[in-house]
Amino acid sequence: MMEDNRGEAFIPIRILISVTMIAAISAVSFIAYENAMKIADEKHVENICQKILSKLEEMKKEGKVRDLNNPREVIGDRREFSFYLPSSVEYVAFGCSPDDADNIINDGHCIIYKIHGRSKNVIWIEDFGFRKGVIEGDAFKITDSGYIIYGGGKEKFLMELVFNGDGYYAIILEE
Repeated sequence: MMEDNRGEAFIPIRILISVTMIAAISAVSFIAYENAMKIADEKHVENICQKILSKLEEMKKEGKVRDLNNPREVIGDRREFSFYLPSSVEYVAFGCSPDDADNIINDGHCIIYKIHGRSKNVIWIEDFGFRKGVIEGDAFKITDSGYIIYGGGKEKFLMELVFNGDGYYAIILEE
């Protein structure tokens, strides 16, 4: 009796097709996971920005805002902000262009942030603008530049809400 060897040639081809299918499914799963992580990181940064804005609104409602036009008011209400940014963050710019801190956008009434591999996001703010601050004596002095955080990791800064006659500004001082 003769042996039937017709199917032996198809076994390596079937293994090759199976391995290729597993690799394709793994690649698609990895790409989907990476994209989902970027979306989650973007949402995390947006939540941090919203928390900062809500704290500033709270400071404004409490009425302990320093008037820059009154030289006797040296210190206003200050808040410390501490948070963790994901490692996929390229930048978070408060009130300025991420390319140049001296390029104030819309009088500082915005927060711009970007996650690697995603488009930049802008949060427009009506009530107040952002400026980088410097300490002179006991008081924060407002500068003509914004504040930019590059990359992820732990961030910590001090913020004071001030009024200068034209509007409210959050002065950010890096610790």
